[in-house]
Amino acid sequence: MRKKQLILDTTICIDLFNGRILEKVKDLPYELTVPDVIAEELIIPPGNHLIKAGFSTLGSQGEVIEQISALRERYPKPSTNDLFSLMLAKVHSSILATGDDALRRAAKNEGIPVHGVLWTNWYITGF
Repeated sequence: MRKKQLILDTTICIDLFNGRILEKVKDLPYELTVPDVIAEELIIPPGNHLIKAGFSTLGSQGEVIEQISALRERYPKPSTNDLFSLMLAKVHSSILATGDDALRRAAKNEGIPVHGVLWTNWYITGF
């Protein structure tokens, strides 16, 4: 059975890395996924650390890229890369995990299930 997909934004990736819990994600009942643009541009942690930890990446097709422009007009505060997380969560009917308040509000407005960093860390560590 395929795991439910959890799309992560930049802040969650950084928080998991800084909290030293990237390695614990392999046993989660979720497939942790980041947009390819985040994995390619992330410096801390480097994108290859995410892949080694078991994260998957999703590419953005032309349709998604076109929709990012519309999201940018409605939601100017989240970064463009994080809007990719939002759009991919929407397209794939996934949950979005974000530590960004503006992105969380945008996800709720778009009808996307969203959880924050505390939920993500609790789920991974049990705390």
